[in-house]
Amino acid sequence: MAASIKVLRTFPQFISRVNTARIHTGGLAMAGGNWREKMGMSRTGTSYGPLTDIPDWSYVDGRLI
Repeated sequence: MAASIKVLRTFPQFISRVNTARIHTGGLAMAGGNWREKMGMSRTGTSYGPLTDIPDWSYVDGRLI
C-alpha cells in the first residue's frame, strides 16, 4: 500500500517533466532549402508542384471539381 502511494505522488512530477520537455523540429524541416533552390525547386518542397497544383480528382467526363 505504501509503495502505491509513493508512485501516485511521483507520477505528477514525472508528467510535469514530460510536458516541459521542448522538442524542436523547425531546423530539421528547413534542412536542404538551399540545395532545393540551387536545383530549381521550391525552398520548402510544398510551395508548388503536382501535389499542390493539380486537382485531387475529376469526374469521368473530364470535369474538374
